[in-house]
Amino acid sequence: TVPDSNHNEIAKDFTFSVNPDNSTLDVDDAETVYGRSVEVNVIYGGATGIAAEIDGKNLSVKGNMIVIPDDLDAGEYKLTVTTVPDSNHEAVSKQATVTVNKMETEILAQNIKTTYNVDRKLTITLKDSENKAIAGEKITVNINGEKTYTTDKNGQVQISTKGLASDTYQAKIAFDGSANYKNSAKNISITVKKA
Repeated sequence: TVPDSNHNEIAKDFTFSVNPDNSTLDVDDAETVYGRSVEVNVIYGGATGIAAEIDGKNLSVKGNMIVIPDDLDAGEYKLTVTTVPDSNHEAVSKQATVTVNKMETEILAQNIKTTYNVDRKLTITLKDSENKAIAGEKITVNINGEKTYTTDKNGQVQISTKGLASDTYQAKIAFDGSANYKNSAKNISITVKKA
């Protein structure tokens, strides 16, 4: 203190500490489709950066953007984001939900006209919404009774029309969907003429 005529000078040492404040962090939920990556924007302060993970797997971070990879199966995931604090702040974590939806599918097949006992093939192709073939999935085909087939590496199934009696058939083709793909269906006609 500064002394005056009524007071003596007093000096005293004391210690005080300033507790760091928490970093700030804001992250929104995100939604994507199976097979597609998505970037999530994060707003943060009092930090030199962020770290992010889903199910214990570290994710790529580009500045204030988190890249959700395209290899997540359809479903809901918890995204955990943590600040990398500067020297004046403490780390904080927040969670957001990442929803990966099933991808749309389409069945491609054309009407067929053939002659009895001629080996004409009905070619069915299963594709996703990005026009990529889907291999290893089960397709049911009902021409003259229902049968199940598995798509090959090209997303295709080939069925011979040989042996069908002369008539017009309505072929019902269906994909019931799977863990990552939505269902789809298509009807076509197969006309078999007499030989």
